Amino acid sequence: MVDLDLAAVLRAAHVAARGKRRSADVAAFLLDRERHSLALIAELGAGTWRPSAPRGFFIREPKLRLISALPFRDRVVQHLLVAATLPAIERSFAPQSYACRKGFGTHRCLRAAAEL
Repeated sequence: MVDLDLAAVLRAAHVAARGKRRSADVAAFLLDRERHSLALIAELGAGTWRPSAPRGFFIREPKLRLISALPFRDRVVQHLLVAATLPAIERSFAPQSYACRKGFGTHRCLRAAAEL
């Protein structure tokens, strides 16, 4: 069950905003974070929240690629879901699983491989 209290949503918003505070939708959400967070809680609790369409843009590093970025409030929901589900999912991972895990990056994987 996803924790739908105000503190959890504010934490998720804080994490989702890292490195993105200059973005217009992030700034707008954070300017009135409690109202936006309470609205998200109400929508999620009622089952009426629906993800919005992502915004597409191109970058040229290292080659031309289309990037799809979720609106900020959808990223907040994404972080809520990760916070709620990651502990249970992590327990099911093999100890040798290093991809996309906090504290289990490339360097740790290389050290483990060197010990074989």
